[in-house]
Amino acid sequence: MFDYNVLEPREESDGKPPLIIMIHGFGANKDDLFSFAHHLPKKYKIVSIQAPHRMDFGMGDGRHWYNIEFIGDEKKLNHEQAKESKQNLEKFIAEAPEKFG
Repeated sequence: MFDYNVLEPREESDGKPPLIIMIHGFGANKDDLFSFAHHLPKKYKIVSIQAPHRMDFGMGDGRHWYNIEFIGDEKKLNHEQAKESKQNLEKFIAEAPEKFG
């Protein structure tokens, strides 16, 4: 469903480790937020997921969950992409405890 990075806990905790799921913003990617993972508590398992859509203009490996067109001071959102991404994120989060322990 999504490409993602995982940082396993670097310190033991009682029971299963807590899980943090990182979700980047418009124009970023899974690696952007993941670069901060080592600054979070060592007992957490960190998962950074990547949006499914590539940016259509020179943003390197920029991604988005749904397209946003900036027209002057207005924004035009792709509501269909937004709905699909929301459903897929909800599914990913619901399955995360089983998938990541």
